[in-house]
This record gives sequence, structure tokens and C-alpha cells, in this order.
Amino acid sequence: MVPYVVHVKGQNFTLKDVMVAADIYRLRIEEQIGDPVRVVRCFEAWSKELRHGIEKLNRSEARLAREWLNAQHQADKVARQLLSSPQTLSFDFKLR
Repeated sequence: MVPYVVHVKGQNFTLKDVMVAADIYRLRIEEQIGDPVRVVRCFEAWSKELRHGIEKLNRSEARLAREWLNAQHQADKVARQLLSSPQTLSFDFKLR
């Protein structure tokens, strides 16, 4: 089991949104970043940046945060096309 989960946010999402689009989103992030441990490290660096600002990150954390942001953007771009309502639904990545 991976240490994170992807939910679909919004109203009136379908089973396909949850089972297919959210899974594609997760898989695309993993394709971009690598194994789940690295995905978590990137996500945590990005979360730290959101909470404290980029100036509080060291060089390695800043690189990981950028990697997360790029992977998330690419994953969203691909998986959003599979959503039943791409304009009103979104993906929510959460650590377990």
C-alpha cells in the first residue's frame, strides 16, 4: 500500500472519476517522480513551502518542491481529461 491517496473533490463525481481518473493522476505523479518514498519527500517539501515560504527551504527541499509542482501539473493535465466534469472536479492528494 502506498503512503498516500488521491481523492476526487467536488460534487457529483462518478465511480469512473474515482477509480480511473484519480488512479491515473497518482500513476502519472509516480512516473514523473519515482517511488512512493520520493513522492512523499517531494510532497512534504512542497507543503513546507506553502506553509513557510520558499525562503525557509534549503536547496534540496526547493528542488523537491519544484519536482512535485511539475509532476502534479503534468498529472492534472492528463487525468483531468478523464473526469466527468473537468471544470468542477479536482484531485486532492493526501498522505495517509
